[in-house]
Amino acid sequence: MGFFSNLFHHDDVSGTKKYVSISGMVCQNCVNHAAQALEAVPGVKKAKVSLMRGEAEVIVDDSVKDEDLLKAVVNAGYAATDISLHPKKIKKIK
Repeated sequence: MGFFSNLFHHDDVSGTKKYVSISGMVCQNCVNHAAQALEAVPGVKKAKVSLMRGEAEVIVDDSVKDEDLLKAVVNAGYAATDISLHPKKIKKIK
């Protein structure tokens, strides 16, 4: 395991990938807090939160309901506005 194995490593986490739109995060601590809240939901296998995108990529098993994800984000102190099976499209600035 060296530099290149870490660079090209892909997690073999199976499940359904969902994208949760999150607003109210302002720093990396917020990102970490939101990720921890999502990963604490039973059935969530992995949560990756992006401050820049205002979105969490969450891998879940079939038992996880969208309401559980929304509740976790809201209870952590942020607003969850949408859950989708596709990431948000980023608009290019011309």
